[in-house]
Amino acid sequence: MCRPNHLKELTIKDVASAFFKLLDVNEQTTSLEVKNYLRRKGFYATQSDISPVIKMIARESEIEYECNGEFRRYYSQTPIEPNVFDHLLRHLSFN
Repeated sequence: MCRPNHLKELTIKDVASAFFKLLDVNEQTTSLEVKNYLRRKGFYATQSDISPVIKMIARESEIEYECNGEFRRYYSQTPIEPNVFDHLLRHLSFN
């Protein structure tokens, strides 16, 4: 499906930024919440865009998740350091 012209193109940085913002504010989040947040901000976002990025971040960081059979709820047992976002963006491989 093509992105409608009036919606902003989504980047990995946009997904990661939204994920960490929601995780920081709510102490937990899901890919659905990230997708909906990005849509409200004017991005063209789908679950297939969001989920792989969040899974990669969780694998490469101390972010954990619980799966209830339908979706994953991501959370962190420890406070997220302010520089972890920049560190992850530099070191994650999204290929």
